[in-house]
Amino acid sequence: MANETTKILYPQKYFLIEEACRHFGLKLRTFKAWRDTGIEIPGLLKVKGSNYYVIDPIPFHTWLIETRLEPATQTNKFHNRKPRKITPPKGGKSRDVSGEFLINLPYSKSVPSKTI
Repeated sequence: MANETTKILYPQKYFLIEEACRHFGLKLRTFKAWRDTGIEIPGLLKVKGSNYYVIDPIPFHTWLIETRLEPATQTNKFHNRKPRKITPPKGGKSRDVSGEFLINLPYSKSVPSKTI
């Protein structure tokens, strides 16, 4: 792999955590799980005098690409899963091939009764 020296432009200098997750395509829950498990996230900065953090996108994006992203192959969990079977809902009226409802009648109209 050749060294690439491309400069990526970001819409702002720092992101709030929610904005960074949205920009980089992460779920907020995943980001919080990384922090809870003790993973050190580069570019995460605490704002003094407040209770929130900002993310510098350049080191964060570099770290994300190098350590967290992998190419999609046939051995990934998503690709190895079996497709779900779609089961028809239970109950209700059944349909015949023509799309009309089948009605269960309590009597038969096919043979008229003979009267004397």
